[in-house]
Amino acid sequence: MSNGSLNRYISEGEKAVSLDWGMKSKLIVGVARSIEYLHGGCDMKILHFDIKPHNILVNENFVPKISDFGLAKLYPTDKESVTLTTARSTIGFVAPEIIDTSIGRVSHKADVYSFGILLMEIAGGIANFKAGINNVDDENEIGKIQEKMAIVGLWCTRTNPDEHPTMSKVLEM
Repeated sequence: MSNGSLNRYISEGEKAVSLDWGMKSKLIVGVARSIEYLHGGCDMKILHFDIKPHNILVNENFVPKISDFGLAKLYPTDKESVTLTTARSTIGFVAPEIIDTSIGRVSHKADVYSFGILLMEIAGGIANFKAGINNVDDENEIGKIQEKMAIVGLWCTRTNPDEHPTMSKVLEM
């Protein structure tokens, strides 16, 4: 993709490319829509198991595309959980139930957890969110966007996977 991965915009420290809050919001909504499609837009549910900045590519129009389905797993839409023989995902983005099954069932909610970590990384200003040009004029509006991202991120990352929202609910928020 012509604009590389989302990692280029949020995780590369001083080399990171700065984005305004309007663009960050557009990208994160695009990622949420993509995950929602994987979970419910096909004949089978698709669990990605590796939602992270490196695996979100950005095209010339700043439309995000999820990539790297190497850890993905398909399962029927009428099934609520999936059985794993080994832990899957990237440290830092891995849902607790993947590491310790006593926490809860492994399901599409593992991707919701990873998305929540991504949201908090963006909202928290980690690595790249330094002062820059914003197409959102009102500083209060920027604060509202950050706050909403953080709240949704925290909801997505609760320890109990049964308490995670669906991606449809995330998009509503």
